[in-house]
This record gives sequence, structure tokens and C-alpha cells, in this order.
Amino acid sequence: MSKTNKMYLVTGAAGFLGSTVCRKLVDRNEKVRAFVLEGDKSAKYLPEEVEIAYGDLCNKDDLERFFETPEDTEVIVLHIASIVTVNPDYSQKVMDVNVGGTENIIEMCRKHNVSKLVSEESGCKQMKFFLPISVANLIAGVLEKKAKKTGEKPLMTTFSVYNLARNNRFDSSKASKDLGYTTRSYRETIRDEIRWLKETGKIA
Repeated sequence: MSKTNKMYLVTGAAGFLGSTVCRKLVDRNEKVRAFVLEGDKSAKYLPEEVEIAYGDLCNKDDLERFFETPEDTEVIVLHIASIVTVNPDYSQKVMDVNVGGTENIIEMCRKHNVSKLVSEESGCKQMKFFLPISVANLIAGVLEKKAKKTGEKPLMTTFSVYNLARNNRFDSSKASKDLGYTTRSYRETIRDEIRWLKETGKIA
């Protein structure tokens, strides 16, 4: 049976990137279902055309409901949800969401015969730093030593510098070819993110 309808399932839809993706899809008159963590206040800023499914990436029952679609529907999953941290301490929650949650998404995609799975990293570009890495590491080292004496958390750590500097070059040609992905200036991106953070009440 040929599939006559299309639906995009978007995880992490209440975040800055996820909500932007949802708006772009709605602008193209695409059918969108957003996976949002229960209680996330940012969900109210999603376009009203977006169907919201509340749940947790670590809960397979929640994901089953998220993935339930009519048989004649072509399903494309955009997996954007993740926890981003520069804290060097081990976090089981980060592992559960970023690793276990992604494994759950892949399992559901296979189970429900999803036609395409796209993850966030396919659109990443190399990061640019205003400080040389060596200088950033030097500053981070000083802040870490000061933090040990005062008991406060350092504003920057050698681990955070390492985490931000490593493995940040990705080939975006496939995203450009298949999804029409284009880049834009950092100034424009940061301006839009600050506006979104203010609109959602995350910053004053």
C-alpha cells in the first residue's frame, strides 16, 4: 500500500532548535507532532498547528504513543532532544537521556517502519572561538584552582573547554541536499536565541 500522508515527529520540540524546526515545518504546511517533556512551559510557544505529545525519552510507553500513526502515513523523525552539559562530573541522567533515549528512538523507528531518522548533529558546523584554546585552558585552570579554595563552581573548566573544542566539524552536505539545510551568521543565530530565551522567560 502506498503511503499518501506524511508526518514529522520532532523530539526536543520545546527547545530553541526544536521549536524553530517545528515553525519551519508548519510554514511548509507539513503535519507535525512534537514530543515534549511534561511540565515544560516552553511548549506554549509552539505553533498551534503542532500536535503535542507529552512524555519522556526514557519511557517506552510514552514513545509508543508518540510513534502511533495511521498505516498510510510516511513518518520522518527529527531527533533533537538531548541534555547539553559541560559539567565534568558523571551524570546518570545525561547518559539515560542522550544514550538510552537515542537508543529508544532508534528502536521505535525500526519497530514502526519509519522512513527516515534525522539527528541534530547532521546540521552542525565547526565552532569558532574568540580565545585560543591554550589561553582558554589557562584561564579555566586558574578558575578551577580558585573554586577549590572557595567551594564555588568555576565559571569555566578545562573539561568544558575540551568539550566545546572537540569533534565539532560535520559534513552538512547531506542535510543541504535532502532537507534544504542552509547556514546563517552567528550574530543572527545568537540574536534569535536571546529573543527566544526572553520570550520563554528563561532570562530577564
